[in-house]
Amino acid sequence: MSSISLNRFYCMKYLQSILLLSLMLVAVHIKAQDTLYLNDAIRIAMERNHDIRVVNNVATISKNNATRGNAGMLPRLDVAAGVTYNINSTDIEFSSGIPPTSENGAETQSYNASLNLAYTVFDGLGNIYNYRKLMATAGLSKLQAQLTIEATLIQVLNFYYNMGRAQQQYEVAKKALSVSKERRRRAEVQSEFGRASKLEVLNAEVDYNTDSINMVNAALTIETARYNLNYLLGEESTRSYIASMLVNIDETMQLAELRQLAKQNNVAIKISQANLNLSELDLKLVKASQLPRLDLRASYGFNQANNEVGIVLKQQNLGFSGSLSMSFNIFDGHRKQTQHENTLLSIENNREEVENAKDQVERDIQNAFATYKNRLDLLAIAEKNLSAAKRNFERTQELYRLGQTNSTQFRTAQLNLIRTQSNIIDAKFAAKLAEIQLIYLTGQLIATPQ
Repeated sequence: MSSISLNRFYCMKYLQSILLLSLMLVAVHIKAQDTLYLNDAIRIAMERNHDIRVVNNVATISKNNATRGNAGMLPRLDVAAGVTYNINSTDIEFSSGIPPTSENGAETQSYNASLNLAYTVFDGLGNIYNYRKLMATAGLSKLQAQLTIEATLIQVLNFYYNMGRAQQQYEVAKKALSVSKERRRRAEVQSEFGRASKLEVLNAEVDYNTDSINMVNAALTIETARYNLNYLLGEESTRSYIASMLVNIDETMQLAELRQLAKQNNVAIKISQANLNLSELDLKLVKASQLPRLDLRASYGFNQANNEVGIVLKQQNLGFSGSLSMSFNIFDGHRKQTQHENTLLSIENNREEVENAKDQVERDIQNAFATYKNRLDLLAIAEKNLSAAKRNFERTQELYRLGQTNSTQFRTAQLNLIRTQSNIIDAKFAAKLAEIQLIYLTGQLIATPQ
């Protein structure tokens, strides 16, 4: 055997050893894992995903802020108390014939305590509009949280189903490798008895190695999808499991019903409408600030002062005081007028945003439904083609065993079967993801079990 042939032989054996070791590790790793079901993945993401936890906290903060007290609708009640102590050298001269007095180190003490009430009786209904705005802001925060949750769950579903797709592709590659391994063994045996050429053995070896690489790559795709899914689930990156490969596709979706659901429930549309409502409340607040303001203040308190020198050595007061005041701005440099004009423009912009959101969702529904129907059609065609591909492969395999066809024809039939099986897997998972996209656009993602 020439040196070139020996080098090729040893390189082939080295590559074969590496692939064999990789396949053993992959097979053991995949077989030893538990199954993570989709509903469990969604539940874990809802509980542990960092983005979801943050937006839920933000929504809770907005909800906590939506109180009548924060809106200024309730009175303010304060208790105040104080003690003052002074020591001074004092000289006093009186104007009414009272002789002057002088004292070194004269002490003065004063004590006070009061209960104070402040309440805005009328501010142009601004406190009522403030309360409505706080409530609307809380609602908007809840919608924004829902938008983030849905976007996160879309990623969870994509990575989960990508992992399931990769697992099924792995099984196809595993079966293909088993066939190629048997073909290689058969070629080696036939070569020993002079019934097959070295070229046929090498072709079988190359095809076996190719199928081995495909299987290793499929395993890598599984691992990548799992790492991405673990991140979204807030899990340790090393947590290992397999996805359930059961895929149920709803093939009964109708475009008219989807469009109606999207108009009613799509979160993007709801957010744009909520922003419009907020801008309309801002306009009411601007108008309220242009009206008179009426404030009530009341106090019940105690005061006492003790002096060592002077005519009044002790004074004590206990009682009630109250005031009602009105204020009205006559001129503020046209700030309120500018604010009024800008608020009107903001309302107009938000109305445009509402219409734009509706148009975008309508477009997305149309595109997503077309994709959904296309994926279902591709799946139906691929499933019809599978039976023919199987019969063709089985017939070619039998002829190959009988020596009535060559390895090239056998490999072509095998590749056709592999390609058909892969097409079915891809079409099935693509159809499922298209269905999920429609559910997302119609605002049903969180409430709908997958």
